Amino acid sequence: MMSDIKGKKYRLAIRRLILWVSLINFMLVLYCLTKPIQVKIRGSQEDTCPLSKGRLLKKNLSMPSQSTKSQSEECSPRVNLMFMKTHKTASSTVLNILFRFGEKHKLKFAFPDGRNDFFYPSPFLCSKVRDYRPGDCFNIVCNHMRFDHQEVAKVLPPDAAYFTILRNPVDLFESSFHYYQRDVPLTWRIDGGNKVVKFLNNPQSFYSPQAYNSFYLKNLLFFDFGFDNNLEADDPLVMMNIHSLSKQFDLVLIAEYFDESLILLKETLCWTTEDILYFKLNGFYSRYFLVRKKTGGERSILDLSLFNRAIMVRPFRMLTVKRVMECVHQGDWLSSIDLKDAYFPVPVIPGHRKFLCPGMTDTKFCF
Repeated sequence: MMSDIKGKKYRLAIRRLILWVSLINFMLVLYCLTKPIQVKIRGSQEDTCPLSKGRLLKKNLSMPSQSTKSQSEECSPRVNLMFMKTHKTASSTVLNILFRFGEKHKLKFAFPDGRNDFFYPSPFLCSKVRDYRPGDCFNIVCNHMRFDHQEVAKVLPPDAAYFTILRNPVDLFESSFHYYQRDVPLTWRIDGGNKVVKFLNNPQSFYSPQAYNSFYLKNLLFFDFGFDNNLEADDPLVMMNIHSLSKQFDLVLIAEYFDESLILLKETLCWTTEDILYFKLNGFYSRYFLVRKKTGGERSILDLSLFNRAIMVRPFRMLTVKRVMECVHQGDWLSSIDLKDAYFPVPVIPGHRKFLCPGMTDTKFCF
């Protein structure tokens, strides 16, 4: 009798367990039908920036009208840009132009994650872009990198304009040799004053392809573009790689013809002359004149209106009384200062003085 009761209880428990398992399986099947599992495959279309999203970015921009062009010559300024920033080629000047243009039109930059380059000399990876997620779109990519076209294309719309800047290889080598010699251990054992001459007289004694940072000493531009910088000049891969680049880039600027190159860039991107204004790193001269004060005497004026067009606008907030009070503590000593003529005694960082040079008639001054 007792065994029959226990048998019935076990069978009832088993039936209930089967019912719950069936119900759970049914719920899982229903969930899978309504929420299909999405499997991401690296390099798939979902990882790339779709053209529709790129057009949406451009549509949200307020671009100035090209009043200098006739109706037949009208074009739309290009805002999706890839600037391959090469080393020691005046590329920083182009970078400042892009920063100013991007800030002016509120464009979306792809910046490196925690560095000022995309983990150079490693090849570019879209995962190294700050806050990047597969499918994200950016307007401008312009920081130092070792170029990889397939990876770069994932973060830019398909209609992006690609351009770069090159320099005479001889001048480039001399400049990079002096600039990076502290970062290249191969040059540390070269004695004497003129290390460049000693290196060129016997390069094989001071060069090894496997050595740390050795790429700075041989075909640096070829390395920047992602190729093997140790190929011989007559290797067929050299011309194949150059032809490949010519298909990927819309324009190549030449450092020795910088102003002419900017004119070509302006035409290629359909920009205005104001968009390509820049200042030379050895000095920027502004107009200097005097105006009469209402109270008598004269006030000197340094006209920086042109200079202002060449710099990025930084947000600035005046301190409030509340913020000042938070900085004041018991026992502090306070004093007042008349700021009426404070411009003259304010010190300027030596490296920035070249940007505040006045010019009167044919005479230029730099303090």
